[in-house]
Amino acid sequence: MQKNPVAVVASDTHLQEAAWRGRSIRGDAYHSFRQIVDYCLRKRLPLILAGDVLDTHANEPGPIVFLAAELARLFREDLTVYHIQGQHEGDGNNPWMSVAQSSLVTHLHRQRVRLGDLWLYGLDYQSSGKLQEELQRIPKQTDILIAHQGWAEIAGTLLSPQGALSEVPVVSTVVTGDYHKTEILDQLIGADGQPLRAYSPGSTCLQEISEPPEKFFGVLMNDGEVRFRRLKTRTRLEADLRYAEDVESFLDNWTATLEQALLTAAEDGLPEELRKPLLWVRYHDSDFLRRVNKVVKGQVHLFPKRVEKKTTTACVEDEAAPTLAGLTMEKSLELELQSSSPKAYSLAKRIWENRHDPVAELKRWKAEVLAGEGDTDD
Repeated sequence: MQKNPVAVVASDTHLQEAAWRGRSIRGDAYHSFRQIVDYCLRKRLPLILAGDVLDTHANEPGPIVFLAAELARLFREDLTVYHIQGQHEGDGNNPWMSVAQSSLVTHLHRQRVRLGDLWLYGLDYQSSGKLQEELQRIPKQTDILIAHQGWAEIAGTLLSPQGALSEVPVVSTVVTGDYHKTEILDQLIGADGQPLRAYSPGSTCLQEISEPPEKFFGVLMNDGEVRFRRLKTRTRLEADLRYAEDVESFLDNWTATLEQALLTAAEDGLPEELRKPLLWVRYHDSDFLRRVNKVVKGQVHLFPKRVEKKTTTACVEDEAAPTLAGLTMEKSLELELQSSSPKAYSLAKRIWENRHDPVAELKRWKAEVLAGEGDTDD
């Protein structure tokens, strides 16, 4: 069978003016989304959005106006948009995507649709337990599940995933949002013993400084494969300054490093407001940071983090930790809560994941408890 593209897939676009409050870092989410829409228009492909299209449940006008304008570009070319809701923007039966008021928008939750020879089925974000119930409702002869979940095989057990890919029946492919890193997992086995592969497109721009800086969207092929294409995003530089010689080396090479970063931004055609790079500095001594800041001030957006010196007898926790947004906070929560109160840990994790809108997350949790779906401590 000749392979042909049937749709563009993206997740965790987190449309917002700025990912970091109180900083002049703006436009990143919008620029990535425009690139995805541009690709859809060039290739005349429908768009599938796998959750967390918006960053929060309660939005300012800016992200909504931007989203409506970009969707209108697709509608003018009669291109369809399929979507599910993540935990960030989820709003029951009133998804934000409905602002488009177009028959070309399909909310995929509990819907089975055909794209070429493929049958797709979607699920909005589900809490643990509820997810397992919803998976059993996947119609027979469905090829692809579009979801927005934490899966044990992708995110690991530390972050209290809502389920495991091994619990997924029927389908041969899962495309999932939620994890902010691009991943491909093949050679999995689903709940019916079927071969299963999973694709995580990852976030489309940095939401935390510790995330992998390379960002992608996917192209769904007619055999269920997803091929990832790199987005052109703001540069993130790193410096690990544990010892004095690390600082000297950094300062000696700084001019060349900055020039290369600015050249890459220009070659990628980044708008002017995205050309100033981010600099993630992990330092041990406050004097190290002072010296670096004196040189780089005004040239970058600086993200400092104090760390311990490396040792040869034990792994420094900061070094060993996966670069997933919020992991340090979540590891602390795990140590304090998980052993004695797993349900309290699960709630605390949910609030941390949606820390820009904790009130909305608490309301969703309360609604789940009242409906008998959520976790409560006895």
